[in-house]
Amino acid sequence: MIGTQKADENRPQIDATVANILVGYNWLSDQREVAVGMSGGLPQPIPITEMVSYYEVFKPMTGIKHFTRVVRAADMEFLKLKSEKMQQKTAKNGQQNTPSPSGSVFPQAPTG
Repeated sequence: MIGTQKADENRPQIDATVANILVGYNWLSDQREVAVGMSGGLPQPIPITEMVSYYEVFKPMTGIKHFTRVVRAADMEFLKLKSEKMQQKTAKNGQQNTPSPSGSVFPQAPTG
């Protein structure tokens, strides 16, 4: 019982605002679209319209600018990690896919 008490004392305290944003991010992340290509599936960014809709329905305990900024930052980090994993996987399989400036390993349509 003493070990449990000590663990409870050392448990990090998560701010309620941060917890609300994390719940929103997790919910939005589960709803994201995935682009499928030769290398497999690559998750797409959470659209800002989805973030705003979530905010309007659930009213997290923060302003909309702060909510969208934190969700977007978490989303960009998640996408960066997924892209790196995809690059490692394709390099391991002998394929040559390099990320575009957007972070996607899929070929980009020509511009101009």
